[in-house]
Amino acid sequence: MPSSAALCGRLRKLVTRLACMSLRPDAVDDLELAVGEAISNAVKYGAGPTICVRVEAFPWGELIVEFDYPGSSFDTRVTRPAEPRYSVGGYGRFIIRAVTDGMEYSFLDGHTILRLTKRD
Repeated sequence: MPSSAALCGRLRKLVTRLACMSLRPDAVDDLELAVGEAISNAVKYGAGPTICVRVEAFPWGELIVEFDYPGSSFDTRVTRPAEPRYSVGGYGRFIIRAVTDGMEYSFLDGHTILRLTKRD
């Protein structure tokens, strides 16, 4: 998809619809929040015109969503600001980690790859 803030909501809703086929409603709600944060980060911090999103559903109640976009590597251990912030932003990775069963980053050939796992 084009890396555009205007399309974030549409992509989040599409992934949510796909998740409904594999996950309970409360797990879908968590995934919708995580996907929204991940897409927002990809648009805000990515370095390219597109974001590739892959969704893989498994019959045992597991869903994997992978985001691949041009971007530089960063320290993935930091998931929230050290100091409380009262402005908008800065908690996306903290939220993603809290509501998913797995959040893995990898960096390959100038690309950031984020793999989210959600289980029933």
